[in-house]
Amino acid sequence: PVPQGERTLKLLQWNMFLGQNLDALMATCQRIHQVEHLDLIILSEDNIFCITSEEDMDKNECRSTGASIAKVIGMDYMFVPMYYRKNKKGQRNGCYGASILSKQALQDPVAIQSPMQPAVVLKVLKEHGVEGCRYFPYAEFEIPGLPRFGIASVHLPSCGQLKELLFQVEGLCE
Repeated sequence: PVPQGERTLKLLQWNMFLGQNLDALMATCQRIHQVEHLDLIILSEDNIFCITSEEDMDKNECRSTGASIAKVIGMDYMFVPMYYRKNKKGQRNGCYGASILSKQALQDPVAIQSPMQPAVVLKVLKEHGVEGCRYFPYAEFEIPGLPRFGIASVHLPSCGQLKELLFQVEGLCE
């Protein structure tokens, strides 16, 4: 239990698995937020995707998973794209990345580029025609009752050599 009069940080970290089923994700975040009164939500595999119109293949409706969640629960929002997908014509039609959502204003937001990517990740990206590089969003916060602090949404690949993954972690700490 938190001692009376002390403030805690309420944070939800969620790997959204590319933000599938947006309506359910928004409803779930809204329910959690109503109960927990979250300060921050950290999203990995956040997604901006385009839905091609059946009538007009050049017309897309784009949706941002994290931005949609931020809007429905009234939070500030930062998205950092990492990897871009292409449609059948070779045009970019969406991307995924990482996000930070906050009840308070984001202070000094930046994107931190990963110092390297495991060779196996680069191979898979190339095989699937995906472009981009791994970035991590970072921002600082001033939440009443807590000292100013910073947070990053870090999503390391689940593949690659241990030394490659450790190198990425070390790069974040510089």
